[in-house]
Amino acid sequence: MDPVSAAILAAISAGALAGISQTAQSSVVDLYQALRAKIIQKFRRTSDVTTALEQIEARPESSARRALLEEEIARSGMAKDPEIVDIAQKILELLAAKDDTHSQVAIGSYIAQADRQSNATVSIENPRGQ
Repeated sequence: MDPVSAAILAAISAGALAGISQTAQSSVVDLYQALRAKIIQKFRRTSDVTTALEQIEARPESSARRALLEEEIARSGMAKDPEIVDIAQKILELLAAKDDTHSQVAIGSYIAQADRQSNATVSIENPRGQ
């Protein structure tokens, strides 16, 4: 995944901010707003890439919307724009420099997460008659 897609998806995922300091959270939000504004400025509010961005913001857990955003970023050439890539890299650096806490982010269906030598399982049952 290119750094722009990764930064956008990380910044808008609700769990992405878990485990980082309040200052870092504020910085991530500020940088994301700057990234969003730069994308809209460069690609216009009505472009396919800004539409994909708005759709992933509305439903960040949607794998189809994630795939669409990645496709539009690749198609638009956004990942080659030095200003956009610079902002995206700063977001990723802030998220990587978390405090000494642990956090996990999972987006999708049927996901189990385990932390520190623990186990996690997912049980799926079919209702009768289906």
